[in-house]
Amino acid sequence: RDDHKKIKGNFGGAVGMKVGKANKDECDIYIKLRKEYMADTNKREKINLTKTDSEIKKEFLTPVNNKNNNIYSIEYNGEVIGYINFNLFKNNGKKTLYINDIFISKNFRGKGHGKLSMEWIIDFSKNKKCNRIGLGAGAKNKRAQKMYEKIGFKIVGVNYGMDLKWKN
Repeated sequence: RDDHKKIKGNFGGAVGMKVGKANKDECDIYIKLRKEYMADTNKREKINLTKTDSEIKKEFLTPVNNKNNNIYSIEYNGEVIGYINFNLFKNNGKKTLYINDIFISKNFRGKGHGKLSMEWIIDFSKNKKCNRIGLGAGAKNKRAQKMYEKIGFKIVGVNYGMDLKWKN
């Protein structure tokens, strides 16, 4: 696709990667990869993150149909293999990019795609004159934590969560 920027670099066979704004035609791919990501997260973190296909579709199409679309697809050799979803905002006067989600298809993990995607987001943030990048990682997602720390991220806090149960 013409709107995807080719990523330069050669990490674990990840040559041929591109990142660009996601479009509405990718909705089915997004749903498939998002469900795969949620299943892996649930298994690893021992939680019960669930969303229906229609909830995931809305999660995807709402920003995609907005001019401030901040969902980007990650392609490898012409195939969409993952997504980056982020927000840009000011926090204490500093322009910040916060990564809501970054996920790569199971079949492409451990091959440098996540690292290259993070390098892309760092360059993107610099081009947008951001002062800071933030993100969260699952407590048991040691592979991602190791990668984030290796490329320069530091632990700056701890997030907590709680599932609530209520009756309609």
